[in-house]
Amino acid sequence: MPTTHPGPGRRRPSDRLLTVLTCPLCPSGLERADGALRCAGRHTFDIARHGYVSLLTGHRRAASADSAAMVRCRASFLRAGHYDPLARALARLATELAPPDAVVLDAGAGTGHYLASVLDALPGAMGLGLDSSAHALRAAARAHARGEAAGWDVWQPWPVRSGSAHLVLNVFARPATGRSSTASCGPTAPCSSSRPAAGICTNCAAPWGCWRSTPGRRSACAGRWRTALGTSGPSRWTTP
Repeated sequence: MPTTHPGPGRRRPSDRLLTVLTCPLCPSGLERADGALRCAGRHTFDIARHGYVSLLTGHRRAASADSAAMVRCRASFLRAGHYDPLARALARLATELAPPDAVVLDAGAGTGHYLASVLDALPGAMGLGLDSSAHALRAAARAHARGEAAGWDVWQPWPVRSGSAHLVLNVFARPATGRSSTASCGPTAPCSSSRPAAGICTNCAAPWGCWRSTPGRRSACAGRWRTALGTSGPSRWTTP
């Protein structure tokens, strides 16, 4: 499990984060301004007291996001250590695929649990977790001292500078677009993507109409990411 956490008190987005984020409404960079981030075009985005910045605007709201109850249950489940083997595997892969001072982008970061594990393994890295749930972002912003969080719908083009990330994580989240990952990392940067096995939650999927993972869907998703990232990159795919 992640071991490094920020201290108490209100967090501010780091200087390094400002070298990664861009305004989602125009191509400008962002700067701090009166408790918010603002671009040259004066588009302004609030910094929550929990430390994350919300880049979601009125016409870009995500269709769905985890509720407070869902986030509490997930956090409790992860604290119990049920997915610690996966967290350790991701951390191990990160040391093979990214430099110690990498910028790591987690698309659909949730509570920031897996991103924090990767940051523990990369001593000089900065992590940025993107998620559409304010409840999850509150946890993600405090999951690690070198972790940052921003509210965003990962189905949309990501508000980050081209080529700014060294590694992209996508763990049990909705498939993010290959085009966005390519713009963020460049064609040779690695991505670590984890998907549920075909039999996971079988008893729940049928009566509740949940999304189910199948070999065909996993293969198609992996193919899209590999195509987007380029065959010359050291891409790794982890599917528990």
